[in-house]
Amino acid sequence: MLNNGGPRYKCSKLERKMNTDVIWCVLVLLFLCCAGAVGCKLWYDHYSPLLYKVTPFITYADKPAYEGLLIFWTYIIVLQVMIPVSLYVTIEMTKLLQVYHIHQDVEMYDPVTNTRTECRALNITEELGQINYLFSDKTGTLTENKMVFRRCTVGGVDYDHPPGPPAEPSPDLPPIVTPITKVSPNRRMLQHMQDNNDAQHTQKVREFLLMLAVCNTVVVSQPHVDAMQLSGSQSGGHFPTDRSADRPARSNGTLRSNDKYARLTESRSTTPSPPPSTTSPLRIRLPRFPFGGRDDTSSEPSTSADCQLARFEAESPDELALAEAALAYGYELRSRAPDEVEVGVRGEVVRYKVLRVQQFDSNRKCMSVAMRLPTGQVILYVKGADSAVLGALTPMRAGSAEAAAYERTRALLSEYARAGLRTLVMAKRTMQPALWEEWLAGHARASEIGEGREKRIRESLARLESALSLVGATGVEDRLQEAVPRT
Repeated sequence: MLNNGGPRYKCSKLERKMNTDVIWCVLVLLFLCCAGAVGCKLWYDHYSPLLYKVTPFITYADKPAYEGLLIFWTYIIVLQVMIPVSLYVTIEMTKLLQVYHIHQDVEMYDPVTNTRTECRALNITEELGQINYLFSDKTGTLTENKMVFRRCTVGGVDYDHPPGPPAEPSPDLPPIVTPITKVSPNRRMLQHMQDNNDAQHTQKVREFLLMLAVCNTVVVSQPHVDAMQLSGSQSGGHFPTDRSADRPARSNGTLRSNDKYARLTESRSTTPSPPPSTTSPLRIRLPRFPFGGRDDTSSEPSTSADCQLARFEAESPDELALAEAALAYGYELRSRAPDEVEVGVRGEVVRYKVLRVQQFDSNRKCMSVAMRLPTGQVILYVKGADSAVLGALTPMRAGSAEAAAYERTRALLSEYARAGLRTLVMAKRTMQPALWEEWLAGHARASEIGEGREKRIRESLARLESALSLVGATGVEDRLQEAVPRT
């Protein structure tokens, strides 16, 4: 309802000052006119009706009050020059000239987008020269709002990701589609993913990448592609085979949700959709990385593993950057449903049962995803601010490897923050099914309508997102826009 109203009128200091002065001029005018009208009436009241025969050029009025009213409006006409109406016209003409010079300012022209300054308010231009302090948010205003995965730490080991080459446009991509940001994989992290000498750290690295892929709300979408070009001919591009055709159906014989969405899209399309054996041109080729298996050492990427979806839809650029980083290491988020997530891991398709997704909020400063493993255990992945996640970790014994990794991670988080990176901490918690069911029942009771419901829900989520084990942390860069000074 608030957005249905018109825009708020903005009034400058000069305009407010001028309005105040005009009001004073009107009050003075009314005072003078009233004084003249009262004086006229009093003069007529004391004027002798016999003097008109003696005094020339003076007429006698038998209604002094009526004559006073006429004199009041006469003075209004005579003294109305006190109201500076022409001042408004002069100021408006001056503002129009100011707006013209602002539009023609060469220093405020952006050659990249071929746009010039656009002045939307004509009545506050004079305020620009009186600004002492300018307050602005950072994301999207001073920065490009394009998050790029730069650094991460797993088990206290730092992995740097320097800027890679810009994404090259593919001939299969429409000109309006921008390829996803390229993330240059860290060679040492690739080695640690297949290092058999330190199996514990290798497991942490792989679990960290799995968290990047699943602990988010990113949705994989397959956009509609016109098979018919504007000229009327069929597009000749050859697209890789759709991997959804090779996926097995569910055991209950029902159709997959992706097939339902695809059929729904085809039924609503007004132009022919590509057949099921083809995929959207919004795919890029990524190299396969060896993971230690015999079949994975081949340098030639396979058709089913190197064709990655290039279109992710995320609620925030941060989640998109993390999903792209996982994709660069071969952990591909293939599909997401309310109760299931499908991930491509080391050339294999793994499906996880999603039990609960708790969205991020400003009070908890984190989000969590609960999934059921094939072993039956429930694992909770938590991602959030360091102030929230680090305080929920399980107490560690002094001098242990976990304590050393914790201290190293905190130091790296401070280093990431000094470098201007947006930091997130990743943690997990493994729960037995009985413990999960117990918490689920307690949370259902806490969610019942009643007094203190919000407080009970916060306490219930705090019990769930506790006793965590540290997995790692990330540093995402939000680059400053051009010409923005660094502090």
